Amino acid sequence: MINCRSAGRSPKRSWACRRSCWRPTRLFSLFPGTPWTLLGYDIDANRAPAGRRGLHIHTLGARGDILDTGGHVQSAYALAGPPWILVRPDGYLAAVADAADLGSIEAFLDTVGIRPAR
Repeated sequence: MINCRSAGRSPKRSWACRRSCWRPTRLFSLFPGTPWTLLGYDIDANRAPAGRRGLHIHTLGARGDILDTGGHVQSAYALAGPPWILVRPDGYLAAVADAADLGSIEAFLDTVGIRPAR
């Protein structure tokens, strides 16, 4: 089920580790400037949605491109299942949805003008 949380700000002090370099990084560094960011927690990187202009997509967990070292991301967002987290360009949470409700987030992105890349 999709849950809009526009009042909450994404935590800055959560740490994760990029698989590409195995170095710790702040989760907040994954939210660059003006694009929206979609985080999939405990989701296989191959199951991420198609790319969109203005949207950065990262998958976290053992099967993703970012490792949640120490469970910091999971505890910061109070994650219990494999959800998707949509972060607005200003760093505030736009929505949290179960894996089965990814279509709801994609429909929302369409309404704010973030359309699939061609």
